[in-house]
Amino acid sequence: MSTGRTLLLFGIPVVLGLGLLGLSFFLVQGSIHDQQRQYMQSVARATASSLDNFIDGYLSSAAMVAKLPHFRAMAGALRGGGGAGPVLDYLRTMTGLEQFPAIADAFIIDNDNSLLAGTAFPTDYVHVPGHKIRPGSGRLGIYKNRGGALLLGLSTPVSADLHLLLLLDVGVLYRSTASFVMLGDKGYVMLKHSSGLILTHPVREQVGIDVLAGRRERFPDLDYRDLEQLVAEQKSGKEGMYVYNSYWWSGDAPQRVRKMSAYMPVPVQDDFIIVSAVSSYAELREPVLFNSVFNIAAAILIMLGAGGMLLSRRRENQRQIERENAYLKELNRRQEETQHNQRLQMIGTLAGGIAHEFRNLLTPIMGYSGMMRESLPAGSPLREDLDEIYSSAVRAKEIIQQITSLSRKKLEPALEPVSLDDAVGGVLKVAATFKPPEVTLRADAHFGGRLILGNKTQINQIVLNLCNNAFQAMPRGGVLSVTGKCGKDREGDEHAVLTFRDDGVGIAPENLERVFDPFFTTKRGGEGTGLGLSVVQNIVDLHGGTVSVESRPGEGATFVLSFPLLPAAVSQRIRLERPARQAGSELISVVLVEDDEAVMHVLHRGLARGGFTTQAFAKPALALEEIRRNPCRLLITDYDMPGMSGIELAAEVRRIRPEVKILLLTGLADAEIAQFVERGVIDSYQIKPVPVSELVERVNAMFV
Repeated sequence: MSTGRTLLLFGIPVVLGLGLLGLSFFLVQGSIHDQQRQYMQSVARATASSLDNFIDGYLSSAAMVAKLPHFRAMAGALRGGGGAGPVLDYLRTMTGLEQFPAIADAFIIDNDNSLLAGTAFPTDYVHVPGHKIRPGSGRLGIYKNRGGALLLGLSTPVSADLHLLLLLDVGVLYRSTASFVMLGDKGYVMLKHSSGLILTHPVREQVGIDVLAGRRERFPDLDYRDLEQLVAEQKSGKEGMYVYNSYWWSGDAPQRVRKMSAYMPVPVQDDFIIVSAVSSYAELREPVLFNSVFNIAAAILIMLGAGGMLLSRRRENQRQIERENAYLKELNRRQEETQHNQRLQMIGTLAGGIAHEFRNLLTPIMGYSGMMRESLPAGSPLREDLDEIYSSAVRAKEIIQQITSLSRKKLEPALEPVSLDDAVGGVLKVAATFKPPEVTLRADAHFGGRLILGNKTQINQIVLNLCNNAFQAMPRGGVLSVTGKCGKDREGDEHAVLTFRDDGVGIAPENLERVFDPFFTTKRGGEGTGLGLSVVQNIVDLHGGTVSVESRPGEGATFVLSFPLLPAAVSQRIRLERPARQAGSELISVVLVEDDEAVMHVLHRGLARGGFTTQAFAKPALALEEIRRNPCRLLITDYDMPGMSGIELAAEVRRIRPEVKILLLTGLADAEIAQFVERGVIDSYQIKPVPVSELVERVNAMFV
């Protein structure tokens, strides 16, 4: 065979192979570029969506609070020189919520940007030049705190001339939505205001400067032509992808680099924030070049019979795609988690506002129906009607308490020795009034007079929640058995064990581990809130106890609660030191302060029937003046009132009349209330809405 024919025979396959390799290069290059572009765009969109959910949740919740009639009245009173205490209670609640981690502070401002009330001093913040908030404009304000951290100012109208201003910590927003995203070795996700002001950046010196003017001021000799075109596109509010020449901005001598940016606007009222995912273009090209070189080598090896390495490279490409998909899945998971938290945020904020009005509506219903029931004979037909009214109000009270318990960071009531015999026995009688007729309630709970360190109101709530759940689990009837006894655990510690056993529909295995999650419910819409068991677990935990559940479908469910007992000697001593006060055994003068007249009247009547001499006032200032002139034995005051809060009134009374006992009426027993008790500002508290009989019982207990 001649040399020419030999070269021809080997040359044709080589030429064809190189041609195929060239075609492969362009196909692979396009494919990888498309994958990288799609990944960058997905990162920008997912981050923007997550940020949008967060900010929208804050704005929606702020708008709901601002529309509450009670809040608007308190804010409006600031114009007339009214006290800021009640408004500050709302604002502090918002800034203290676990569901709102980004809220740094909250303020009430007027159209001239004058501060009327707030959770911080005005000097704690300065606005970034050109970014002071203009109330009612729908534009974002941008501020710096004393540490130099940036905050976004969001305002929502309370009235024609008043606005609720929230300051959101940009760092918290960024950590919640984008800080975990990885884009190559040096890539990152940054946030900019629509004006071009940099809100977040991996280089600290870049934060708070204008993306063009600030960089030109520091590095005047650099080439900004490509960056100008990118920024112009981003500031127009468009979504897009851009390849441009720029720099790595760390250090005193920025390194020139070709970058790729995927950007997306996040609308905020009439303004927007720019989310920009940035990566090195060279890092995106490396897989293409490496893949091409590898393919050439692979083609030669294939011709030599070593095609296995090509398969290995394809697997590596696949693993790289899987890693990128993992990032996207994490973004989606966080987004879903954020959307779930929106539900908690909205309800938490709403609860802090509407609960006050709702409790004031329930108090007269419970008070008058309770007093009428007591005045009727046991067999009266009207008594059955009143029982239904009263039990419905009790259920409404429990729902409000369940929801509001989620609106605070942590429920930490003041604890005191509580008799489980009294607490459990009394509330089981209430549960018997609203059980379905086809359900039998059997109670055999006896604790021998032993005490726990707890909160009677919350123990009542636990029992009612578990009874109500059991009733709903037995739509065709059945038996709920409630048993209680004292015993010892494996370590020899004494505990009170309370067991609820029903023969209802049971719980599926896949749902058993989730029954204590907030909002988890297997009931149809309108039949359950998904809050009852979550509240049960929170309360049991705060009492140092445990709760467990056993269930199988069709075989009912058993809930077992355990509470640590106080030593027997302590229980005996407390019982001996607590003689029951008889109504009328001594004259007790009471000053009642409640700004809602309907509530004031029913409590006034109930206290009078209980044997107390009572004066009632709708305005705290008038009550304070009366106590100055004529001292009383007991002050009962609402917590949330315009002009002067119950705590402010209590503190002043404590100063001028330290011998007066003080009972605070409040919607939620939290850590702040417990601190007021510990510091001696108040002597005790009562959860609203309060049945008249419970209020009389509490007052009697304060004077034994």
